[in-house]
Amino acid sequence: MPWISKQLSDELPLDVHTCFTLAAYNAGLGHLKDARNLALKQGLNSNRCFGHVEKAFLLLSRPKYYKKARYAYVRGIEPVTYIKKIQALFELYSNKQQEEA
Repeated sequence: MPWISKQLSDELPLDVHTCFTLAAYNAGLGHLKDARNLALKQGLNSNRCFGHVEKAFLLLSRPKYYKKARYAYVRGIEPVTYIKKIQALFELYSNKQQEEA
């Protein structure tokens, strides 16, 4: 994961950088690049995770989109679900720690 993290721009906000690192860890850096490129083509923000690159990942499961992508098909639901689960657990643990403090 540190190698993947270093491949991403340092200019991304920490939450987006983390989201993209997790997505690339789960689906591959090439598929993240495809999703970000597709997000731009769809008029979405390629530097935002949820509601933007997330939507593009889901589209890359469809032939209409993955046939034009450099790295081809990806089960887009996999990285999206993976990131959402980690985010939910992080929030749960963070809230738990705040309650105990």
